[in-house]
Amino acid sequence: MGFNANDIRVMLSATLSCNIFCFNNKMYEQKRGLAMGNRIAPLLAIIFMDHIERITLTSDILLYKRYVDDAFVIGISENEVERTLERLNAVDDNISFTMEKSDEEGFLPFLNTKIRIVDGQIECSWYKKSASRNILVHSRSAHPIFVKANMVRNFLKTKEKLCTTTNSAVEGHVSRILEENGYHPKFPRTWLPHSTMDGLPLVLPYVGNASARRVNQAVKNSRFVSYSCHHLR
Repeated sequence: MGFNANDIRVMLSATLSCNIFCFNNKMYEQKRGLAMGNRIAPLLAIIFMDHIERITLTSDILLYKRYVDDAFVIGISENEVERTLERLNAVDDNISFTMEKSDEEGFLPFLNTKIRIVDGQIECSWYKKSASRNILVHSRSAHPIFVKANMVRNFLKTKEKLCTTTNSAVEGHVSRILEENGYHPKFPRTWLPHSTMDGLPLVLPYVGNASARRVNQAVKNSRFVSYSCHHLR
């Protein structure tokens, strides 16, 4: 017969009220907010954000686009955008919205893009937060070659789709990220993943950047010798 509305309400209440976790051998209960890893949490966060937007946004906001909890806003004036921020922060004392203004070049970051308006035209550029680590699937990982090649291809395609103009700083940043992850360019614009000889792979867990650098250095300094044994079949 399926679930009715009351069944769903009971299950949601049980799921959201049992946010218990262990830290340093002590049990804690989360009183407010949604637990990390709860599958229903992203949907509920979107619903709550929609509720806040319906009671705060006015016709003076020309453009409002949001992805989960990141919003891109254009208003008739800077003062109106600031007033909208005040109304958003007045809805719930436990939620605080912040506003990021455009940089010196007029770009405003939103997700993995930077956007600005020049002479009535929209310009977009690829963007990566300074706090984000430049970690991709490393070229020396045990992934198949085609997986690493597709990852690089999609990484470059994403950059090309997001950029409306050529930017040397963006090109240099993207190249540096690929090189730091073991990919090297080959003329004219092909990035090749590292290929290994046939043999038995040694799989090591990733612990941290420092240990990964030591392992990579040890591999680079090693000499690999292969031989065949007639006693093994």
